[in-house]
Amino acid sequence: MTRGRTTAQKAADIGSQAGRAILVEMLFDSGALRVAIAQRNFTVGADVYTATGAAFAMSNLRESADGFEGFELSLDGLDSAIEDIMAAEPYRGRIVRVLEQRFDADDATVETPSVEAVGRMRAMGLTEQVAQGRNRVWLRAENFDAEFEQPMLIRFTDADQQRRYSGDLGGEYLAALQDRVVTRGG
Repeated sequence: MTRGRTTAQKAADIGSQAGRAILVEMLFDSGALRVAIAQRNFTVGADVYTATGAAFAMSNLRESADGFEGFELSLDGLDSAIEDIMAAEPYRGRIVRVLEQRFDADDATVETPSVEAVGRMRAMGLTEQVAQGRNRVWLRAENFDAEFEQPMLIRFTDADQQRRYSGDLGGEYLAALQDRVVTRGG
C-alpha cells in the first residue's frame, strides 16, 4: 500500500537501500510498549522503539470500500521481559500500530516511518516452541475503524417520546414492541 507515503519513501522502496525496520507500538493501560524489529533502537519524535532480534510476520492487510478487515502479526524470539508485559496487560480494544522505517544506500533513515496498519487488539496468545528454544507471540487486530461500523442498539421509550412531544400518547405502545437493531446506512 503506497497511499500516504512520500516521494522519498516510495523511492527508497524501489531504489538501492540498506534495508528497513518494522516498528510495532502497542498502547496498554500501563503505557506504550514499542519494539523495533531491527538490530538497533529507533527514536521517532519522543518515542523510543527498543531493538529486538525477533522475527516478524504480518498477514496481508486488505481494504475494501465497505469492509474493515483486520490483520494478524506474530513476533518470534522476543525477550522474555517483553513477553511478560504482553501476557500480563489487558489488551482487548487497545491500539496497535505497525510502522515501517526505510533506509537509503548509506544506511541513513529516509524521513519518518510510514504507518502500515492501525488496529484494535482482539486476541493475543503466546506459543512456546520448545524444540526451537523460542516463543512466539501472536496478535489479531481488527481495523481501527471497524468499531464505528458495528451495530448500535437504539431504545426509544415512552419517556423519550414525552420529553420530545409532551402529551403525545403514541409512545405508550412502545413497551409491547420487539427490540430492533439498527445499523448506520441500514
